[in-house]
Formats: sequence, structure tokens, C-alpha cells
Amino acid sequence: MIRNASYRPIMLGIVFLTGCTSMPLTTLYKLHKIDPMEADPAQIKVAIRSDDSILVGDGDARIEIGVEAADGSVKIDESYVIEVVRNPVLRAELFADRKPGENVTVLGLTASDANRMRRVQSALTALRENDVKGSGRFGIRLDGVCFNREMPAGEVLIDIFLQTSEEDGFFVFVKNMDLRKRTNQQGSSLEEWPVCAEEQTSQS
Repeated sequence: MIRNASYRPIMLGIVFLTGCTSMPLTTLYKLHKIDPMEADPAQIKVAIRSDDSILVGDGDARIEIGVEAADGSVKIDESYVIEVVRNPVLRAELFADRKPGENVTVLGLTASDANRMRRVQSALTALRENDVKGSGRFGIRLDGVCFNREMPAGEVLIDIFLQTSEEDGFFVFVKNMDLRKRTNQQGSSLEEWPVCAEEQTSQS
């Protein structure tokens, strides 16, 4: 994927079981009821709903997992780049409240990263069996996107959905995240983000 020199990453700051203002209360309840570390990695999917001027490609987002034992004996810090799922099954929940001109991109783990996550899950199971105390986080990081046209002034909102089970489907993980506000807070601007390469636009 082609990037220009002005590209800068953006961390959405989504941490598992925190009170992020962009995270709906229903999501917090849902996260209390599930454990991503007990999910089948092959079924874990992330969906990003955005204005159709924004293109999300392979490597533009990642899943991050961190675990640290209270006594410092164990520290796990894993990052999994997620790729666009070609011809995904588009669930109805991804289109609820969708605005005109918005599209949905579904991303998932590669087979190798799914296996890597399974090894981390096995390690965490062993920690639990040994009653090791500690803290953990589960986040979705958006490293970048490209734009196929100039963005208007004002809010540039995206929604992020998470699936941990094909049976249960997607639920809203982050609602109305303003990319412009986030980049401004980090001393950057959306105007510094890249224009999509011609081949990216033709594949969208």
C-alpha cells in the first residue's frame, strides 16, 4: 500500500473495559459478558463504517492485546495486523443507522496471526489455572486510511464494530469517532493523510 511521507498514525485509545466516551454503554455491558481471549480467532472480525471517501486497506488497522501479571512475572504485548476480508458476509447489524454515502469494510486475522493468537490464548489459560493476578487490555488501533477525494471541513465520523462469534455477529465497539478531532488533538490534520493510489481506488 502506497503512503506518502506526511502519513501519521492515529491511536484510537480504545482499551478493553474502559469508559471511553465514544464507547456505548451497551458495548461496555457486552464486553463484560464476553472474553475475546476465549473466542475463536478465525471468527474475530472488525468492521469499519465510514464515508465512502475513506478507503480502509490491508494493514490500516490492527488488534492489540496486552496482559501483565501483578508481580511482573509475565508481560504479553501482542499486535495483529488485520486484512480486508474479500467478499465478506455483510450482517444486517452493520447497516443499521447507516447514512447515505457510507460504506463498510470488514477485516480479519490472517491464518498465521490467528494461530499466533491461539498460542497467546493458551498461555493466558495457563495463567488463569495458576491463579496469576494481573490486568489486560484489548484494543483496536487504526493506523491510517487514504482518501479518494478532498475531505470537507467539520467532523469525519467512523463507527467500529467487533465480532467475536459468527453466531452472535457484530456489535458496536466505537460510535461516531471523529478522525479530524483525533488527529488535531495529536498535532496533525487529516489534510496530511494520503490520497489513495489509483490502483486502490479502482479496487474499492
